[in-house]
Amino acid sequence: MNLRDMNYEYELPEEAIRPFERKVLESGLCDFAVPMSFFRYQGKQIIKYECSGYIALSDMRLNELKDIFEVLEQTMLALKKSGEFLMNPDKITLNGDTVYVHYKHKDVRLAYIPGALDNNEKCRNLIEFFQVLKEQTPESGMEYFDRLEKELTQNNRSLSDLITVIGEIRREIYLCDIQ
Repeated sequence: MNLRDMNYEYELPEEAIRPFERKVLESGLCDFAVPMSFFRYQGKQIIKYECSGYIALSDMRLNELKDIFEVLEQTMLALKKSGEFLMNPDKITLNGDTVYVHYKHKDVRLAYIPGALDNNEKCRNLIEFFQVLKEQTPESGMEYFDRLEKELTQNNRSLSDLITVIGEIRREIYLCDIQ
């Protein structure tokens, strides 16, 4: 599902997004989300995303380990920030087509597409997102993703804890000049 191929539109059942979520997302005040507008058509909801200046993570080529972990940290911070707008972070789908990066500023925004809420789905959602970044990661960085997956699955870390672990990894990469 590449939003660009779908003209930055996504169709959902009308009940997939609650009226409150729609109102918050439509307001344009959510600095974690790509600006969007909603339309109803034949019992379905169509979301139109405004992605000007942003590029989907799936269309990017991150060359350095520090860039990969910067995008990862910014994505987790955007996910956490969704909670400030009373949006459930566990409901947000993360993949290469829903994470958008401003190429110049490295600002990360999420294209809101609701996903599953149960705990197993939440872990799988994050692990699948880690896999997207692992595909671009040099061999020297694989151990860091293994560490993150372990923290998530075995230690049942919260989003805040994961952000802290990612910050520690970024410092290690920077201080040790790991390529």
